[in-house]
Amino acid sequence: MIDRYGTSSIQYAVITFGNVPITRISFNTAFSDDEALKRLVDSVRKSSGALLDRALSEAKNFFERQGRPNAKKVLVIIADKKSSSSLNNVANQAKILEEDDIKVIPVALGTESDIPELTTTTPNKENLVDVDEGDDPDVTAEIILLKILKGNSICNNCRRLVHTCYPGTRKGFHVV
Repeated sequence: MIDRYGTSSIQYAVITFGNVPITRISFNTAFSDDEALKRLVDSVRKSSGALLDRALSEAKNFFERQGRPNAKKVLVIIADKKSSSSLNNVANQAKILEEDDIKVIPVALGTESDIPELTTTTPNKENLVDVDEGDDPDVTAEIILLKILKGNSICNNCRRLVHTCYPGTRKGFHVV
């Protein structure tokens, strides 16, 4: 995603969630170029444990502290295993994000992720992205971006909702 969209129009942040969520990259982190951001993202390592409810709470607080007031707020959750949080606590934290107009795109990575738990994080169950570990990361990034944009953009060429072309193809792909 960084290769395609860079840092000029999208602000990136990374919070790893284990037993304690840790902000690894902040919105206000300055990068000399896109490669510097990619190196930093690549250096992020998994945390031990997985408390999704705490991560959702930290994300809400993070948007309050560092988010731009009029910017679209999107949280992409990438989980490769079931968290230790109760489903009720996850649902409660997700409701708070929804009330604050933070769009959540949950990404289930691999067979150990918990799809029912992740779908609890978003009111729109179609936002879930189910990824196998061998899937092309560029295609996955494009699918995530489509879900982020869904409902917010109109294609200038055909006037349909959210239009994009997959890398390496010339065929248009529409999400409606």
